[in-house]
Amino acid sequence: MGFTIIFSSGLSAADVIIDNSTSEGIKGSLGNDTISLNNGTYTGVNNTNVNVPSGKNLTIQSQNPNNKAIIDCQGTWFLSNGGNLTLINLIIKNANGGAIGSNGYLTIINCTFINNTGGDGGAIRNNANSSIIGSTFINNTATGSGGAIYSYTGNLNVSDSNFINNIALSTGWGGGAIYTTSDTVMINNSNFTNNTSGFFGGAIMAQNGANFTILNSNFTNNHASYGGAVMNSAIANFNIFNSLFNSNNATKYGGAIYTHPNSGYTNIRNSIFNDNYASEYGGAIFSGKAMNLSGNLMSGNIAGIMGNAILNYGAMGVLNLTYLNNSTVKVDTGTNVVIFATLTDDMGNPVSYGNISFYVNGVLIGIVEVVEGYANITYYFNETEGIFPVTGQYSGNEMNVSTVNGTVLVHYDINILNGQLIVGDTNVTGDIKLDKKEYWVNETVKTTVNVKNNGPNIAKNVSVKINIPTGFVLNPDSIIVSKGSYDPNTSIWYIGDLNPDEEAMMTFNGKFTKKGDFGISMLVYGDNFNNSTNVANALVKQNSTPTPGPTPGPTPGPTPGPTPEPNYNKQNVSANMKETGIPIIAVILILLASLGLLSYKKSK
Repeated sequence: MGFTIIFSSGLSAADVIIDNSTSEGIKGSLGNDTISLNNGTYTGVNNTNVNVPSGKNLTIQSQNPNNKAIIDCQGTWFLSNGGNLTLINLIIKNANGGAIGSNGYLTIINCTFINNTGGDGGAIRNNANSSIIGSTFINNTATGSGGAIYSYTGNLNVSDSNFINNIALSTGWGGGAIYTTSDTVMINNSNFTNNTSGFFGGAIMAQNGANFTILNSNFTNNHASYGGAVMNSAIANFNIFNSLFNSNNATKYGGAIYTHPNSGYTNIRNSIFNDNYASEYGGAIFSGKAMNLSGNLMSGNIAGIMGNAILNYGAMGVLNLTYLNNSTVKVDTGTNVVIFATLTDDMGNPVSYGNISFYVNGVLIGIVEVVEGYANITYYFNETEGIFPVTGQYSGNEMNVSTVNGTVLVHYDINILNGQLIVGDTNVTGDIKLDKKEYWVNETVKTTVNVKNNGPNIAKNVSVKINIPTGFVLNPDSIIVSKGSYDPNTSIWYIGDLNPDEEAMMTFNGKFTKKGDFGISMLVYGDNFNNSTNVANALVKQNSTPTPGPTPGPTPGPTPGPTPEPNYNKQNVSANMKETGIPIIAVILILLASLGLLSYKKSK
């Protein structure tokens, strides 16, 4: 059976270092307070089935934490009985009947448990207080409950540890990694991956304790029939904070979490539920008793029948019950009206199951089951005029819960957001006008908007949306309203209520910055009248006066060449004459004739 350790008193205090060749092995070293094991594999009768006398305080550890000693149980077991046992930096594997059994205080630090098998508790069965710190449990199997750890009494503290591929085969209980009936349990900063239970709690099954808390932990791809990751049964106070549940699966209820109807209070806060699946009910959470939810994010969770995110079979808070989207709906007398409500937690995650009641003007008109956060009822509306509140209640916000002090009624407040129906033929019209039909680009445009309630009732929450076209620049300093206020960021004029025959006016100026056909439009809307629209059109032209070009500069004169310098030293000046094809004598005669003509003109 692995490694059996029984505690006793009266032994001398000492430390000893042994290796796997020490003839008497671990059994022969029990007279010491600390047994340090050199690296190596420890097997055989002197290193398994070890009985440590009760009352003994004993530590067994690896001498080198970076090269852990291996205790290979080879199909036997490892038992501690009474006293205090601490195991540090060990690898314990291949036990049959469980690796460690403890009826005393048990502390496990930085140890690894691999391929161990037992009835209840494949790696550890503990009947007293135990602490598991920084340890890893891989491929451990229980034919009953608690694939890795079975903690029956006392308190259990697990921190900074990993549970991978552990299995509990029981079809009546479960806890693929951990089964606990301990009084107080804390699971902190730990990871549970690919663990499987044949029935309850793919990673953890918690039962019959006073306080159970899961903090800063991750649950991924765990499987069970009920509670793919975690199952809670008869825990007085069950808490899950700041944890992640991803891709867990239940073949029945509660893809990630299942709380049994015999449970006490459950609080789940600031946790994330993604892609969990239940074949029947509660894709992420199935709550069978009293549960308080706040700050949880949920996405991609699916249930085969009902409750993709949350199915509330008990009492739940904090919830938002909203009728008609918390709005006013205009109806006509003598017509069928579909009245609806939504039910979500504080983060908008839909809640299924339980009944929602519908009241119109204080009169109950029906009760409907809520499915995926939605319920509706068809109501024949025969009122003639007025405003009619729509409200109601959700049945799943209170129930009796058994406590140590007896049965108490648990009541969770619900944030109820009412709607209302309005009947009447109130008529509100709007008109928008420009001071001209045609404008030049950048010419001032004066705009007037008028809104009138033509009666016969008060027009509620009147607003006007001004649609400014691209190419129009509004002058914000020019805006004047006779009633209400104008928001330049949204281009909405909030008028408020208008009495019958009351009018409101708005004026503003601006300009078009480009030519073309433009329209400035308005939309009038409110609570108890039909919307109306109007538009003012304008033609914008480009100014036809030509823009003068730049003034030309003075015309430049010819650029003078260099003045030739006289050459007084040269006696002979020659000129090269271009050959023209005319005999030189002809050129001389032409020159003489020209001189004679000039002389003739002068004499005249």
